[in-house]
Amino acid sequence: MKKRVCLFIAAAVAVSLLTACSQSGIYANHSEADELELVRTVGVDKRGQGVEVTVTTGVGLDNSPPKIFSQYGETLAEALKKLGKNPTGREVSFAHVESFMIGEASAPLMEECLDYLSRNIGVRLKTDIYIVRDGSASDLITDTAGQNDDVTEMLSTLKDDIAQTGEGYVLSSREALTYIELLGCSLVMAVKSEKNRDLSEGASEKMVSPAGFAVVNGDGEIHYIDAETAHGVCVLMGKMREAELVVPDGEGGRATVSLSVGKLKFKPAYVEGALKSVAITADFKAKLVGLSHTLDISDESVRREIEKAISETQAQRLAAAVGRSHELGLDFMNLGWRLSMAGAEKFDAYGRKIWETDMDGVEFEIETDAKLDRAYEAVRAVGGKGR
Repeated sequence: MKKRVCLFIAAAVAVSLLTACSQSGIYANHSEADELELVRTVGVDKRGQGVEVTVTTGVGLDNSPPKIFSQYGETLAEALKKLGKNPTGREVSFAHVESFMIGEASAPLMEECLDYLSRNIGVRLKTDIYIVRDGSASDLITDTAGQNDDVTEMLSTLKDDIAQTGEGYVLSSREALTYIELLGCSLVMAVKSEKNRDLSEGASEKMVSPAGFAVVNGDGEIHYIDAETAHGVCVLMGKMREAELVVPDGEGGRATVSLSVGKLKFKPAYVEGALKSVAITADFKAKLVGLSHTLDISDESVRREIEKAISETQAQRLAAAVGRSHELGLDFMNLGWRLSMAGAEKFDAYGRKIWETDMDGVEFEIETDAKLDRAYEAVRAVGGKGR
């Protein structure tokens, strides 16, 4: 079932490209493994005129509780250097850092943090980067520390979970820095703390949950994208592998489907050399995995209703993603590059940052199509009623 949505771009919005360099961080000297305190998650917060860094080792291999240390410095590099020796007398190593979190109020430090991660030979370039929505990184680290769990393990689980739900994806520090340098902004996965649903002994007070995307520009300004729109962003960026979606089944109930993207195409149209419209087509493949009540899913009319609901939902999400990009004047999905690839030399005059150009009067047409798996496969999957 197909669904078509049109967006009308009324005006152009300008974005600026800002790149900066900061002092490189500390050098990780060689030490024996038993002399090191291996840090797995780093949190950065702006405190007054300086920077507070909070780190955690995560739950130990012997199930020992996480160790948390913090230091303050005038710069990020200074605070990290002070962490070189902790109260245990062991040297802190950043060679195994998995996640780097930045508190919401500390977004102006984003480029400094990314620059540090890219320049420091003791830190991996593929370190995951997060923004803590409505909170500080230090609070999130301490509030999620328990006897048997820690923010590190929670972030690892969250990364896997959002890949299944389509609520977002986690960028590495290298990806984020590249986007900021090329586009003047970058998506960053946003997280927040909430009450832990795990009531077992030794569990932490709080847990980490996804909070959509943060869009951070070169000046450190933050804009947020909700989970529904983040799903559309992932589709348009080719980052959604497979995700669950719940839609009306046309009979007063709900159908749960596992959704994947079949084809995604961008087609710009020109009149006398000027860009007039952009057609975005997305085909989705859906597998039925659950029904709220018994349905004859071999009935074509029932299947068409479910396909229609999928198409409508996805069209709305894609439209919201394009609309949010235009509203902010930030090409965080790199649509300009996609259009330049689709339109070859014709789009070169517009450049990669599409909202910097004259897009007045350009119409975005979004068409989605969804196909449900064959009836006998759906019957086998959910135990529904078939022929």
